[in-house]
Amino acid sequence: LLKEQRTSLINTTVTKGLNPNVEMKDSGVEWIGEIPVEWDTTQIKFICKMMRGKFSHRPRNDQRFYDGEYPFIQTGDISSTGMYLTKFNQTLNERGFSVSKEFPIDTVVMTIAANIGDVSILKIRSCFPDSIIGFHPYHDMSVKYLYYILTSLKDELHKNSTVSTQMNLNVERVGSIKIPLSTVQEQQQIVDYLDKETLRIDKLVDIESKRIDLLKEYRQSLISEVVTGKVDVRDEVLV
Repeated sequence: LLKEQRTSLINTTVTKGLNPNVEMKDSGVEWIGEIPVEWDTTQIKFICKMMRGKFSHRPRNDQRFYDGEYPFIQTGDISSTGMYLTKFNQTLNERGFSVSKEFPIDTVVMTIAANIGDVSILKIRSCFPDSIIGFHPYHDMSVKYLYYILTSLKDELHKNSTVSTQMNLNVERVGSIKIPLSTVQEQQQIVDYLDKETLRIDKLVDIESKRIDLLKEYRQSLISEVVTGKVDVRDEVLV
């Protein structure tokens, strides 16, 4: 429920803004609905540079290309992290690096295959395969604002994906999706608000996750003690 609340908070804020009393207008885009009258809508490709990841060698699991000094992130690395991506599980060597492409720090990355629509911000120079797209915002848009915009797209991305052996997207499909665009003055306010509120929710999620883990441990311990006779439950049995 807390994770659903977090998603809803981001979606509502990036499409409706922070002022509940502002005059609204129809955006003309189904997934967005109404937006503040001073806002606009645009396609993603017009607000940022989009670059698909690269690893041209096949088969991809050829071990001659791995275990070097260059970080090589996968879709699972993005799914398992938060706003910032600082950890990785795989690296490329010089041979692997030669068939890939390195992306700079502060690239916003999004998965477009398997677990579609997971988003993070690179905090390490890294390579990644074509199952991931990198984004750099144009003009005055901040990296964080672009991150929150892209995070709000997960349901829409699923609708726009094609289904074969697994759901997948391409740069053209993603780039053509329309998004709400607030005024430049409001963008930083939205980022500051969402930073504060998502951090609050994330802390609650962490607390509840730890409680759930402790309850699971207690449940397993209880079962083990009962079935091994360490706890006498004969008096608890109803006759």
